[in-house]
Amino acid sequence: MLTMKRSLRIIPLLFGVGCSENGFNWLNKANQEGDEVVTQPQIVVTPDTLDFGVQYYEQPAIERTLQIVNIGSGILEVEQLTITGEGSGAFAFVQPTSDFSLEPQGSLQTTVLFTAFDRAQQAEIIVNSNDEEQPSTTVPLIGSGSIPDLLVTPDPLEWNGLGLGCEADAQLLLLNQGTE
Repeated sequence: MLTMKRSLRIIPLLFGVGCSENGFNWLNKANQEGDEVVTQPQIVVTPDTLDFGVQYYEQPAIERTLQIVNIGSGILEVEQLTITGEGSGAFAFVQPTSDFSLEPQGSLQTTVLFTAFDRAQQAEIIVNSNDEEQPSTTVPLIGSGSIPDLLVTPDPLEWNGLGLGCEADAQLLLLNQGTE
């Protein structure tokens, strides 16, 4: 008598699947198709606005910190940071920045100073990089000064031919138009 044995053969299969914001991707897709694995830098600049508030008369300059982070997988190349705009003279970097690179997950912090010379100043920091999706980032800078501003009326005060050694009375108005 002949007996047959049945056997079940289990063949393990491994599937490489990974998540991304676009759905599931095959982890080894690049290897299967011969594509290059692309690494790209991705810039994040925080905060998105630097608000310095009010600088009061004779108060030292106000400092705020700007942070630049590379959340991508490639090296981020950043050009020298620049401050532009009508009120740019009121803002300055504590240490001027030259071109720099950030490794993936790397960051750089820089301090920006505000010294008021008028009631309200606005400017912006321009951050240019090799981030293909966001090659230029603009960070608005806002600050105001509490500044005394003396108005003298009349200006000039005229004495209408008053001779030397003579006396006369005149009214003079002194008014602080400033915010302090």
